[in-house]
Amino acid sequence: SVVSVGGYTMALCSADIIKALAAEECFRVTGPPSQREDRMARLCRHVLEQRLFVPNYPPPKGLCVDTGLAMEHALLPETPHVLAIPSELNKFAKPSRGTVCINPGRLVKRTNGGTYAVMQIHAPPPRPAEEIAPPTPPAAPEC
Repeated sequence: SVVSVGGYTMALCSADIIKALAAEECFRVTGPPSQREDRMARLCRHVLEQRLFVPNYPPPKGLCVDTGLAMEHALLPETPHVLAIPSELNKFAKPSRGTVCINPGRLVKRTNGGTYAVMQIHAPPPRPAEEIAPPTPPAAPEC
């Protein structure tokens, strides 16, 4: 789902897309280590660039996706400020294409407790009254 809070857009999904993408991604590492893109950020970039919560088609086995409804309900209408996708892979918070991508992990792992993320959203400071222009009255119609 996509949620907007305080002017920030957050995209949230409960499917383990990161693990599914990691299993199917073909990528060759080239260049010096200092110029290599982080793998988890790259996997999130696939979701952001394709603007779809499940960017691989057909969806991998084990990922419950109704492909008939995916194009209607799994689209990202805009690039979110925050992309939160829980996964069994290592937890992380990384920037990718101007979006903060978060894998908080799973809250429950079999019989043990898991991990979660806490986000604090701060509203922008209010603008001083002198910066806010009064509304201009509509122009009088010409006869």
